[in-house]
Amino acid sequence: MGKCETQLAYWMSFNCFGSAAGYCNWQMPLWNATRETLQVYDRFGLFNDRTIMAHAIYLSDREIDLVHQRGVAIAHCPNSNFSLSSGVLNARRLLDAGVKLGLGSDVAGGYSPSMLDALRFAITASKCIHFNDRDSKPLSYAEALYLATLGGAEALGIADLVGSFEPGKRFD
Repeated sequence: MGKCETQLAYWMSFNCFGSAAGYCNWQMPLWNATRETLQVYDRFGLFNDRTIMAHAIYLSDREIDLVHQRGVAIAHCPNSNFSLSSGVLNARRLLDAGVKLGLGSDVAGGYSPSMLDALRFAITASKCIHFNDRDSKPLSYAEALYLATLGGAEALGIADLVGSFEPGKRFD
């Protein structure tokens, strides 16, 4: 799969909650993997600027560094995360680390394809993080709107075409 990915011009997308999620533990013996599941993807050449990780709630600092170094993007799907009770992503932590981050709706786990719902849930999620960590700054409405527009376009590698109201970009 890694060899195919480097030869074709398409995006690889993985659902991943990170190494701290208990369900990831079953993968380790299968791949002779380290504690950090993302290293498995990296080892097989699947981690690059055309990779989008969905969720990524429980990433360690080391995994966040790897995501940033490889140019991997993360799709923040807060509606799904709340609906499945899978956790709350600390979007501020990823943004502060320079990780490409966009909003996703993930209707397989959530109940709405609306990006406005995703935007609202992203703000709510960041406030939940703030309640438990007063040093963490919640997302502003402007930042959430960025994640729903240009942040998503940057995550997909199409920011030169969409994501903002600039001359020469497509308007939808």
